[in-house]
Amino acid sequence: MSPLIIWTALLAVLSAPRPEKCTLSPDQVQWVQTAINGWTRVSREVLQLDMEPFPWTVLIGTTCVWHLEPDRRLLGGSDFATDVSLQQAGRPMQVRVEKHTGLVQLPSGAAVAAAPTAFAAVYEAAPAGKAPFFVLALPEVWRQDPKAAAEPRMEAIILGAFSHEVMHTRQIVDASRRVDEIRSRHTLPKDVDDDLIERRFRDVPGFAEAIEAETALFYRAAAATDAAERLSLAREALRLVDARHAKFFAGADAGFAEVEGLFLNMEGVAVWAAYNLSRVDPRFDIGIKDPSGRERSSWSQDAGFGLLLLIDKLVPDWRARLVTPAMTSPLSILREAVTSA
Repeated sequence: MSPLIIWTALLAVLSAPRPEKCTLSPDQVQWVQTAINGWTRVSREVLQLDMEPFPWTVLIGTTCVWHLEPDRRLLGGSDFATDVSLQQAGRPMQVRVEKHTGLVQLPSGAAVAAAPTAFAAVYEAAPAGKAPFFVLALPEVWRQDPKAAAEPRMEAIILGAFSHEVMHTRQIVDASRRVDEIRSRHTLPKDVDDDLIERRFRDVPGFAEAIEAETALFYRAAAATDAAERLSLAREALRLVDARHAKFFAGADAGFAEVEGLFLNMEGVAVWAAYNLSRVDPRFDIGIKDPSGRERSSWSQDAGFGLLLLIDKLVPDWRARLVTPAMTSPLSILREAVTSA
């Protein structure tokens, strides 16, 4: 081969575009570390939980995806992100990275688009059974959405969502088991999640009005400064709940009462925890300045948060009763509190 041909081939190799390296800027690394630190503070100081290993977390960027504390058996050929150093409570975290093509493969085997998203789910971690994971699009992805990009508090809101969803990883395996238990006794739709009650009953005449009336009473009772008034309002709220359940959750729909209690627990605890983190650290701004403002995005979050605000005034040891594998309904905790008062 002539020197000219060799030199031409070498120039072609040197001038060819190189694949973009998956990397996080120092600011991005600091943002992720702030999110992890926030969850550590929530679990220790706000919820008074024992520290558990951090869940497998999938952070979606515009071209790459970072896996924090992954199950290495399920990751295939992804690389260690040696330029990303993260810690939880002083312990180094394993970080691996891989390219994506616009679709991101999840630990569960499903795939999601590289778009604004935040959610918790479960995957099969044999031989241990189901294990939780958490998915979050990084701010760079949210900025590609015009509505999100126009929100000046966007990054703070996503930080709040981080703690909210990581809280769900402490609940979701037990919640999945509870749904299976309820399904063994009642007929439920194929897809069961925190918006199930809203999807099923929002167009049923009278149901939305009933939910609104009892939820408003939860917030009024939580805000009451007089103990007797608080108990009176709580009792009235429970009376309305009982009337709604008797009217709408009967016969083939009886299982919805248990499902409602399960997701009032999940969403109530998660919103309450994120809200209290935002009160002590303004970097975690979930948009709730005044609890009476009722700014939640779903029935389960709105009613669940109101219930937790009220229960926190009446039941000092509620954490040990709600954040447990039993996934007790906050309505049951409230009922016990007002009955024994």
